[in-house]
Amino acid sequence: MTTASKAGSEAPSEAGQCFSSGFHCSEAVLIAGAGALGRNVAEIIPSVATAFGGGMRLGGPCGALTGALMTIGLAVGRRDPEDKGKKDLAARLGPEFGAIFLKEFGHLTCHELTGHNPAVPEESTRWRASNGRQTFCLPLVERTVDLLMAFLNENGLLDSTGKE
Repeated sequence: MTTASKAGSEAPSEAGQCFSSGFHCSEAVLIAGAGALGRNVAEIIPSVATAFGGGMRLGGPCGALTGALMTIGLAVGRRDPEDKGKKDLAARLGPEFGAIFLKEFGHLTCHELTGHNPAVPEESTRWRASNGRQTFCLPLVERTVDLLMAFLNENGLLDSTGKE
């Protein structure tokens, strides 16, 4: 899996534009992913992802990864608590995508990926001063969405137009 196929091909660029406009990693990935699935993003998304940026501001799971996992949830998640099939599908696809992310980037956490801990104010100040958001996170966000679109397409979750 190297790049998104035709389905969802504009999503990485959309994620990059969202990220550059001020949305953080998780928000940008979820906005682009939801758009590729044909979901209306205005009312709920990106608000649902806001607390996930910067590894939840604790240096934990990368916000781009959590945004991707939320997108997978949008694609296959259940709305009925009795729907074991969708629950099982999401439980399988989430870790599969996590493994792809880990293989691509070498780590799963914001702290390990960036070398700074957002929970430590001095480290965050240094990170902002180094322009790490644009030089490191922006390409990571775009590549994550590229991988996500390919993953969704390979699992039959996008049609040829990039929509669910």
